[in-house]
Amino acid sequence: MHGLGVDPADGAVYAAGHHGVFRLDGGEALRVADRYQDTMGFTVTGPSTFLAGGHPAPAGPEARSPHLGLIRSTDAGRTWQTLSAEGEADFHSLVQAGKVLHGFGSQSGRVWADTDGGRSWDKRAKVEAFDLAVHPDSTETVWVANGTGLQRSTDGGRTFRPVPSAPAVVAVEEPQPGRLVALTADGRTLTAEGDRRWTQVGRLPGGGEATVLTAVSARRLLAADNTDAVYESADGGRTWSALHRPTTGQEHHWPYTGLPCMSLYAFSTENWTRPATEVEALLHIFQDGLDMEPEEVWQRDVRLRWSGIPDGMPSEMPQSVLRTEHATRNRTALTLNMCLNYGGRTELTHAARALDRQAAAGTMNPDAITAGHVAAHLHQPGLPEVDLLIRIGGEMRTSNFLPWQSTCAELVFLDTLWPDVDRIHLWQAIDTCTRRDRRFGASQSSPGAPDEHGSAG
Repeated sequence: MHGLGVDPADGAVYAAGHHGVFRLDGGEALRVADRYQDTMGFTVTGPSTFLAGGHPAPAGPEARSPHLGLIRSTDAGRTWQTLSAEGEADFHSLVQAGKVLHGFGSQSGRVWADTDGGRSWDKRAKVEAFDLAVHPDSTETVWVANGTGLQRSTDGGRTFRPVPSAPAVVAVEEPQPGRLVALTADGRTLTAEGDRRWTQVGRLPGGGEATVLTAVSARRLLAADNTDAVYESADGGRTWSALHRPTTGQEHHWPYTGLPCMSLYAFSTENWTRPATEVEALLHIFQDGLDMEPEEVWQRDVRLRWSGIPDGMPSEMPQSVLRTEHATRNRTALTLNMCLNYGGRTELTHAARALDRQAAAGTMNPDAITAGHVAAHLHQPGLPEVDLLIRIGGEMRTSNFLPWQSTCAELVFLDTLWPDVDRIHLWQAIDTCTRRDRRFGASQSSPGAPDEHGSAG
């Protein structure tokens, strides 16, 4: 969850996050206009008027750049238009204080300021920031919560100084001039006059990690935690009630990518040559994941498929994979092809052996074998051809990964190591791919050309 606000047009509460903008109604979160854009820096600035930043859904029509810049909706989130900084800014926080708009751009790490309706920006101080707070009566005073404390600027965000007495707050608001309300990560609600005399007045009830705080007024506050629960206080943060709690399986966490299928190279047949202790540790991680993921991932409408061979694997691991394949067989949002104990040459060798056995049995004419027959004997013959192959870690090779399926794939190489790869890297790679001229051997570009066994490259 990245932002909360109340639309003065009808009093409805809106929540924005990684999977779109939602209207909270009767305890339910209703996605607005079925849009899956990653909406960050969300703020309500007037009746049915919202400002935001973030990232587009890669398959959406607005996916021209990984960063949306500043966008505005005048119909309560149904449609959006770009105002400025597209492709340049990823605003994680936006505060409209009178005629001055302040934002924190995560790409630049700077506070941005605008007095031209969001069209002309002045980039100011570089600072670590989770949240910004500015009051319309004093737009030169800018507060920054950074998770370890609080910083204050008295020159409109051009320079900042730490507030020595401040606790480690993750979100801050200034609902009245000089009066601060803040949240700590553990959900404590704190108030202060200026930058001193901090007092705990309450605590969020859910037990999650606090992430968002919005002051609708001095007494009415909205907050959210990392479980996507939303809370409301009518007494300045002393007591809280739940507006919305997500139910198990309520939100699908994959459709917003627009990707029907994704393959991950988890463990290759060549990885057996690594030290035995490393191999044992990797297999232990995979087994633990298979044991735990049904509660955490597979409920999110993900279907698991396995490409690989059981040879050499611990006996319980292939059984766990097959059980999860069966348990997720009716999931539809994303097919996750887990390439575990997989090698491209081994896969093609198995296909060749299967065709050879058919020929030896007289059920297949060797001279009639086509590429379609080979494709039909791959580990997962029903999966589509690879459109984009991403290689990470600074390596410039494909390492025996899906050689048959990726013959027409676009290649993107990243220096980023796997633990640091996130959705932004995925979006940037997709953006790079979609900008290329894919001709599939023809003289003119084509959005996709079927090969001789009916799949698009």
